[in-house]
Amino acid sequence: MHSALPKVLQPLAGRPLLAHVVGTARAIRPAAIHVVYGHGGEAVREAFAADADLKWALQAEQLGTGHAVMQAMPNIADDELVLGWLRSAGAGVPVDGAGQQHVAAERPA
Repeated sequence: MHSALPKVLQPLAGRPLLAHVVGTARAIRPAAIHVVYGHGGEAVREAFAADADLKWALQAEQLGTGHAVMQAMPNIADDELVLGWLRSAGAGVPVDGAGQQHVAAERPA
């Protein structure tokens, strides 16, 4: 992709890719949604500034999916659900890999 815009801010059906992921996470009515951000992260956070329910975790170095999830884990209890989306066409919205975001949803109490 040849764009200065972070991948998760690329539009799909008039909304940023990450908006589709967050909407899917909200559909299960979690207690909280954690977004791990890296490349272009400040632009991503600015784009979602109105979404006060999102909790943010920085992945300063993009070292893979497991590393991204580890960045959010200090704020997620052992019995809470972690969701991740991969880049395959049938797996939802691309939020896996360098420069992309990961979403963790806490189960409601």
